[in-house]
Amino acid sequence: MSEAIDAIEVIEARQVIEVAIVRFAALRRSEVDVARLRSLVLGMRQSKTEPVAFAEFDFALHLTLSRAADNALLAARLVAFHPAMQEMMNGFASRAMAEGRIEALVESHAQLVEAIRERDCHEATRVFSDMMAALRIESGRCQPQ
Repeated sequence: MSEAIDAIEVIEARQVIEVAIVRFAALRRSEVDVARLRSLVLGMRQSKTEPVAFAEFDFALHLTLSRAADNALLAARLVAFHPAMQEMMNGFASRAMAEGRIEALVESHAQLVEAIRERDCHEATRVFSDMMAALRIESGRCQPQ
């Protein structure tokens, strides 16, 4: 992370913005959105040994969720902190690969996509919140939600 933006700041911003994105995506997603999200999870699966590629698929999935939410302002906020988010995702993917946790990371994204597909905004929010909790623990600054 750059000195200007701490990892926990990125996590907190994501928590605020993406909880809304996930809820709206579950309610507003199209079949095309679901197909794209599934394709991105597949890309994550196929790049489980390449941290940068994995992180690119990861960010693309979250960006696709923001588009599925059909709220341009929320999507713009997510895009605005892409550089800081990408740096964090690269590091997290590298550590998950080194520690044998990458499959669990892929599965959490697959669960998120399935909840979106089912239009279950409560489950989608729960899965996303669990993902953010893991990031907070990873950052070494586990804080209450």
